[in-house]
Amino acid sequence: MAVLAVLSALWVHPDQSPSDVSEQLWRHRNLGKAFYENQTTYIEAVEQFQRALELAPDSSRERLNHGLALIRAGQTDQGIAQLERVQREAPAIPHSWFNLGIIYKKLGQYDRAQKQLDQMVRL
Repeated sequence: MAVLAVLSALWVHPDQSPSDVSEQLWRHRNLGKAFYENQTTYIEAVEQFQRALELAPDSSRERLNHGLALIRAGQTDQGIAQLERVQREAPAIPHSWFNLGIIYKKLGQYDRAQKQLDQMVRL
């Protein structure tokens, strides 16, 4: 059943215009942000940002939001993987460097944290 839900989220009707996709992306992004602000709805934030990412799989913005939501939802390893991917694909975005620095600090990985924060400062 989950596979069906993913496939239906990815499917775009042939008559659907780019503005319809843009509207859906905007909706999922904003719902994700709203859920992200409430500690009881972090899982819903992950789901909304995942839907936005499915609509725009090459978007560093959507991947960054998804990664941050994963971390808040306690899925740290998956969140780190998303933020590291943002760094590889869009290294000029300082948010990924800053957030990974904070996460590595919390994990007691101080050398890694320092490298992340130094790169953020350089940017």
